[in-house]
Amino acid sequence: MIHKAAREYALDRFGPEAWEAIAAHCGFGSEHFISGQHYPDEVTVSLIGAIAEKAGIGGDEMLTEFGRTWVPFTAKSDYAAILDMSGDDLVSFLRNLDMLHTSVAASMPKSRMPSLAVARAEDGEIELIYRSHRTGLAPFVLGLLEALMDRFGERGTVSYEPAGGDTLFRIALERAA
Repeated sequence: MIHKAAREYALDRFGPEAWEAIAAHCGFGSEHFISGQHYPDEVTVSLIGAIAEKAGIGGDEMLTEFGRTWVPFTAKSDYAAILDMSGDDLVSFLRNLDMLHTSVAASMPKSRMPSLAVARAEDGEIELIYRSHRTGLAPFVLGLLEALMDRFGERGTVSYEPAGGDTLFRIALERAA
């Protein structure tokens, strides 16, 4: 699914010729990725890196931008219903995110889903603990959280910092005056 989203992103932003060049650079041709198929992390890293290079931005910036596109992409995918049932507001959605990952993992048994747990949600602040066996994806999660704020009509800022072997995300919501 990540690869399909990356392909769509590249096609929308740069067009079919650029996508062909990115795919060729990564060594997999221009084929469509198969939903539910497991691809090695190295393929994903290569793909995102090639798109970042084409965009002329750094890897972290690309991951954040890609995270921002993930929620709208998923909302029009086969997983839209699961996304819709995961919560009617930002906090409830975040609290149900691990359950969403479990549902998705059922159709992709080789996947290794991350965990995102709400540690605190009060007074317009949300703290989340992000755990993953993969490293370096905090910028993607930052973009994803920003996209979720948009989905639920929230405004605010997202920040993160290392917390042991995990990552602590903080969302500071703006409150209407």
